[in-house]
Amino acid sequence: MNKKFLIFTGGTGGHVIPAVSFGNHLINNGFNCILLTDTRGKKFTNGFLGKIKLINASHLDGNIFFKILGLFKLLLGFFQCILIIFIFRPKNTLSFGSYASVPACFAVKIIKTLFNINFYIHEQNSIIGKSNLFFLKTASKIFVNFDQNYEIEDRFHKKISIVGLPSLNESNLIKNLDFKKKYNKKFIFFIYGGSQGSIPLLKCFIKLIDNINSRDLKKIFFVIQCPKQFSNEFSSRLKQYDIKFIISEYFNNLPSLLTEVDLVLSRCGAGTINDIIEYKIPSILIPLPEAKDSHQFENAKYLTKINCGIMVDQYNFEISKSLNFIKLILKDNSLRNQIKNRLSNHLILKANEIMLKIISNEISK
Repeated sequence: MNKKFLIFTGGTGGHVIPAVSFGNHLINNGFNCILLTDTRGKKFTNGFLGKIKLINASHLDGNIFFKILGLFKLLLGFFQCILIIFIFRPKNTLSFGSYASVPACFAVKIIKTLFNINFYIHEQNSIIGKSNLFFLKTASKIFVNFDQNYEIEDRFHKKISIVGLPSLNESNLIKNLDFKKKYNKKFIFFIYGGSQGSIPLLKCFIKLIDNINSRDLKKIFFVIQCPKQFSNEFSSRLKQYDIKFIISEYFNNLPSLLTEVDLVLSRCGAGTINDIIEYKIPSILIPLPEAKDSHQFENAKYLTKINCGIMVDQYNFEISKSLNFIKLILKDNSLRNQIKNRLSNHLILKANEIMLKIISNEISK
């Protein structure tokens, strides 16, 4: 059996990290796997066990000059992918979306019949992104993260398999952080910016602590994700409030941290939403306004419609709504438990195992 597998991804960590996770799962199960990504996505590939091939890719935002330049990069990336496929001869290919996967998807679309290639798509968000949407007809299967009705043509619904979102192996992460014991706090509030961090999110956070009374502030330990270039400036500002906090660009021990968190202020990428569900955390959700297809807004709705968090607008930040929610979560253990129980009804699937089983069944037909 041909066990050569090609995975396409790029752009942000939300696309790349699940691709790395699934690629490693394939390699651990005897597959020869290559990861195709762009320069921007490369920084999220640490820990990938196979070969990484960089291709040219670009979004088509900006003025006419940048659009022309973007088209040129996509065209160059297309020919790079044709060459890689011709040399590697994979039996199976999988796109995790983003603009960076487009050249490879086009290449497969054109030559899949010639080389008898199976093509699959994984969509991590609650709506199908434009990059994946364009290739639904070409895909043998459409793997999705959320169990919901996706707005696509009826003929494509039969291709959908609900698998969840691949996540990185956590066996090597630091355990037993015990922030609550260390800092003598009963309540941990995590400001979670996702793979890219978020300055606007931090500005919303400052508005909140400006309005939280000092008695409540003293009960809380704040764990803050902040881009490295702003951490000193932000730390200096936080010291004015006489609060306990830790600040970092990235938390390698994230799973251990999330087991202790009581409330999260976060963006709404698919990985973040899955973390909130898996670790059963009440949430204040601020969708990234510039997110393609408003997918972060749709992701946030997945939690708010089951009353497990609130959603607020970045540009029209509702301080009173957020403060009321913080007070309720801080003081009402029964509400926290109700939210945890609701989130317990939404199981996190073992995406890697499910996808590999489906693909193996397809291969054996």
